[in-house]
Amino acid sequence: MYDKLNTIIYQYPQAGDETGGPAIAWEAAREGADDYRYLFTLKQLVEEISSRRGQQAARAKAIWSAVEQRLSAIDFGGSTGSAAQGDWTGRKEVVPEGGKVVSGDHKMANGLRFDDYDGLRRQIADAIVELGGDE
Repeated sequence: MYDKLNTIIYQYPQAGDETGGPAIAWEAAREGADDYRYLFTLKQLVEEISSRRGQQAARAKAIWSAVEQRLSAIDFGGSTGSAAQGDWTGRKEVVPEGGKVVSGDHKMANGLRFDDYDGLRRQIADAIVELGGDE
């Protein structure tokens, strides 16, 4: 029996008709690493451009200010490590075979919806391209 209840499962093994594959926690960690790289790229670009004078420096500072404003709206105090338990927009039930089923989007305890993450990612990517980070 598996007795390490405080660890994260990164890969589910194939079992019966289930194909197995990466766990949600693993995919979330990977996305978080990508998000950090893009945010770090933008921050470096903004710092480089802001050291100059002129309209592009002002634009870079305005872009960074807008990103910081969105980031500051995240409530990290509500995160309790609920993983998949939390609150879901769809159904939550125990099926006759005894397994648990959830559906819909996981309601994050930080004040953001999944669409908010995508919007912030788009904002950061567009800013990198606008400031010349695609060269």
